[in-house]
Amino acid sequence: MRISCLLLIALLIASCQPVSPVAEDPIDHALSAWESSVRDSAPDFDRTTMTLVNTRAIDAMPRGTVTPGSPLEEVTQRAFASSVSPDGTQTLVLLAGEEPDSEVLLIAQNGEVERVLYCGTPCRWTHVAWVDDHRFVVAGLEEAFTETGESPCTEGTPLCVQPVYYLFSRGDETVERFAGTPVSLQELPR
Repeated sequence: MRISCLLLIALLIASCQPVSPVAEDPIDHALSAWESSVRDSAPDFDRTTMTLVNTRAIDAMPRGTVTPGSPLEEVTQRAFASSVSPDGTQTLVLLAGEEPDSEVLLIAQNGEVERVLYCGTPCRWTHVAWVDDHRFVVAGLEEAFTETGESPCTEGTPLCVQPVYYLFSRGDETVERFAGTPVSLQELPR
């Protein structure tokens, strides 16, 4: 009996594994800086309450090739934000700022450029990041409107925006758009 108890204790000790900490979700990691910047202007913002609005095919548009001295090279050097894929084969470039329009370019190692996202005045994207070698996010704020085209925010508020992020998957060539609750702001966050 004593041997079987000792054997049982030894087996129990051997089977005890240290509990490893829960790994951070790669999408949470990719969006953490953006989430923090939105919270600076809208303290009640909670990304976990954002909902999937739609899923569609990525409609990338070829934009040419970045070569030394080309106009595209000059544009990409003035990028608002950029992010290199974990495997180093692609770079995301967010162009915004001087013009009211925003666009996101995906640049391959060979210099080929695709526009993967574009928006005029209603959008203010501020963040691009890779989730893994095949997925990336674009995040920011977009003007909020109801289905009838009216502002859902209170009258007299200078800005009514909603936090949004796009999750691109190059593996299945889809993009998912997530949107949060509209918020009233006095000015756009920097």
